[in-house]
Amino acid sequence: MRGLIVKGIGGFYYVKTDSGIIQAKGRGIFKKQGLLLKVGDIVDVQILPDKDGVIDSVETRKNHFDRPPIANVDAVIIVFSAAQPKPNFSIVDKFLITAEKNDVEPILVMNKSDLISRENADKIRALSELNIVPVSVSYEWESCDILKALELYESQNRKYTKKPGEDLNSILTGILQYKGRVHFEICEPLRVEELRAFENKTNNEYHIAVAKLLDRRINAAYRLFPNNYIAHDMLYGNMKYSSLYSDEQKRAFQRHLTKLDRYDTCDVEKLKEIFLGIYANPVDNRF
Repeated sequence: MRGLIVKGIGGFYYVKTDSGIIQAKGRGIFKKQGLLLKVGDIVDVQILPDKDGVIDSVETRKNHFDRPPIANVDAVIIVFSAAQPKPNFSIVDKFLITAEKNDVEPILVMNKSDLISRENADKIRALSELNIVPVSVSYEWESCDILKALELYESQNRKYTKKPGEDLNSILTGILQYKGRVHFEICEPLRVEELRAFENKTNNEYHIAVAKLLDRRINAAYRLFPNNYIAHDMLYGNMKYSSLYSDEQKRAFQRHLTKLDRYDTCDVEKLKEIFLGIYANPVDNRF
């Protein structure tokens, strides 16, 4: 029976199914595999004679977090105060980066706005005075594509633990590895007139609207290379963008893709799907 874990206490998990809430335990194999069941997991549960259940399997997670231990998150609400205490935007940035990395929609909620002075509350002026200039950077070849794919693969079902020196290795790979063509485009700065279009929105809605405006500007300026179109066609099994790349370019990309075959302890097909998504996502963001 398929269900959703809605609560976990003391080794017991409460699974919401079409037949109601079932109290269940996970099979011992999960502990041996280092897999911690989490709220949000979609599971297959077997009903025992005493009407309790046992969780037999867990569906592949689209994302998961360790603090708190939850999985398959669609959105995260980030709450911070406007004053007393003063907001720590470095922490907010970390939450936003984590949300972006895990493909979770961030919702910013600022409270205590009544404690801000009128001058500081002028949200239009506050952003316009920053003179925000978006910059779009794109590479023909993602220098850390294999490292990114492996990390995303491993983090699907368990906590990803970085190895000693891994950050340094990623930095060096990003600097030294071949990137092919690199495109930098300095986008049009945010204009006061654009910000004023959002002035009747709440503070939360205002900042979401500005973030979407920045995303649109960066995505519009992002240079798509043949590899992006090749990956998109391969990922979705069609030839939609075949006019935008040559057979030789496709063969070169396929040769690069075969480098994943050496990771035979993984589900190589799933690993390749993640890899293709890294290159294909910018196409979806553009169109």
